[in-house]
Amino acid sequence: MNKHTQLCALESLNTDVLITILSACDSFSDLASIIRASPTLLHAFLSAKARVLLHVASNILGPATRDAALLAQTSRFDKDTHEELERAVDAAVLDYRARLHVANAPWVTMLDADTAVALTHVTRLAQFFVDLFVYFRFRYFGHELDVMQANFPPAQPRLSRTEHGRIAQAILRRQLIVYIHGGKYSRPLDYPRFVRMVFSLFQTWELEQISDMDHFLGQLLVSLADYQMRKRGPNGERSPVRWQFWDTHYAPELEEFAKKMKSMLDSDNSLLDRLCQWDVFSGHISASFGLFDMFKGSHRFTIPSPSHGSQQSSSNLGTADSRVETSTSSEPWAWKDALRGHETCRWGCDLVKAPPPDSANQQDYEQAKSALESWRWFGMVFWDRERAEQLKQSSALKSCKSGWLVPWQN
Repeated sequence: MNKHTQLCALESLNTDVLITILSACDSFSDLASIIRASPTLLHAFLSAKARVLLHVASNILGPATRDAALLAQTSRFDKDTHEELERAVDAAVLDYRARLHVANAPWVTMLDADTAVALTHVTRLAQFFVDLFVYFRFRYFGHELDVMQANFPPAQPRLSRTEHGRIAQAILRRQLIVYIHGGKYSRPLDYPRFVRMVFSLFQTWELEQISDMDHFLGQLLVSLADYQMRKRGPNGERSPVRWQFWDTHYAPELEEFAKKMKSMLDSDNSLLDRLCQWDVFSGHISASFGLFDMFKGSHRFTIPSPSHGSQQSSSNLGTADSRVETSTSSEPWAWKDALRGHETCRWGCDLVKAPPPDSANQQDYEQAKSALESWRWFGMVFWDRERAEQLKQSSALKSCKSGWLVPWQN
């Protein structure tokens, strides 16, 4: 059957069936190709535009659609008084918590047409940064695994849906928290309250994902700014743009960040290769990197509630190992492996607790801290078990045995 015959057969279907077919697309580019092919298909799309766009976004993002839909309806909080800001944060947290309680598809049931279009933009934006994260990490993995024993299989090159969902979710959640905080780099005015209200929306390992993503975006932004400032024009002149401009215009807004990077890619198709030579390809995470102070670590400005402290989980690691990772809402295997069934209130650079300065454990602490920097750089909390186990064979993660984080909790 040729394409013309197939199209005629498709056009003969009733509108409800056509809408169902359009809603099954796995990308917006596929959807665009289909509706451009026929006025009948375009009419079917326009008759249920919001519904179709929501379904396609859900096909791409999975559970992260909950976060994307809220982001599509949210802008940076900028209130006149502290009291107004508190009320706005409280309302946003209540809304967010209700959305996160939706445990199964459909993740979002109804959107108006304008919000559905905004959701499309948010989904594309998330996908852009997912692709960047995966590009740089897989380039690094290829380098690391190439120098290992020849009989070790390479890390799987394709993302699973769960891995894709974890990465997208971290990108979206980070941006939502930045908006709720008003896009400021300093810690919130009432940080304990902010932690109690906003960070309590997420599990500790989800905060680790958000923290690791902020670090990645921070290194990427710094590398792009350095590249632009080093690059010379046709007459040998350097760019007048300085870091403060990037800091102000691109860091708080992912959309502006993406636009700037796309324009730089258009003018230099070797940009990504160049960036691989700089900080974005450094191989470790340290407390000095990342964009927003509030994402650097759990104990940067306050001590989490003892009720969220380290304690033995009711399910041990062996039980957890037997479960198939099928959802972004389940703990990543590497997190369970590192904590060996224990729970913790620690995340980010504070996932390894620092001993007193005169402690006899200082050398062990420095080794554990270095291992944590590599473990986080590898993005271990984003990968499924098969990939995580492969990556643990790297020499950079040789100290990350099962349970290696347990001694460094509370």
